[in-house]
Amino acid sequence: MVDCIEEGLVDPVEHLNMAATAEVCAQMYSIDRKAEDDYAFETYRRALDAEEKGFYATHCQPVEHDGKILLEKDEYPYLRESLVRKPEMLAKAPLIFDSSGFSIKEFYTQFGRHILGKQYIPEQTKATVTLFNSCARSDGAAAVIVASEEKAKELSWRFLRKSSIGDSMA
Repeated sequence: MVDCIEEGLVDPVEHLNMAATAEVCAQMYSIDRKAEDDYAFETYRRALDAEEKGFYATHCQPVEHDGKILLEKDEYPYLRESLVRKPEMLAKAPLIFDSSGFSIKEFYTQFGRHILGKQYIPEQTKATVTLFNSCARSDGAAAVIVASEEKAKELSWRFLRKSSIGDSMA
C-alpha cells in the first residue's frame, strides 16, 4: 500500500521529498536560514492579510453537509498566525536536516549529488529548512466531482462554472 499524499510530494525520478528539495536548493544557491525565515514570514503575513480582506472568497467554495457549513475557508493561513504575530518564533524552529536523527553531513551523503557545485564542509555547512519555513503538506488541496448533468440536477448540486467543453452546467 502506498500513501498517495507522500507519493505526490516526492519527485518520482530523484526520490526527493519537498523538504529535501528545499534544502538542496538552499545549499546549492547559498540561501541561509534567516533569508528563508524572512521569506516565510512575509508569505504568511500576506496570506493572512489577503484572507482577512476577503481576497480568496471568490476562489474557494465552502464545504457543506446537511445544510451546515463544515469548512468555510482555508484554515492553513490561520495555523501560522502566531508566527506573524511573533516572528521570533521562526528562528526557534528546529532544523529538519540537522538533528540527532539526521545530520546535515548525512544529508550531503544521501543527497549531495543534487547539490551542484557544493560540498559538505565540517563546521561550516549549515542546514536551513524547518517546518515553519518550508512548504506545508496541505499545499494544493482540491477536489473535483464528475457527474452527468442529469445526476447533478437529481442531487440538487449547484455549479459555479460551465464545463470545459461548453455545456451549461447551471
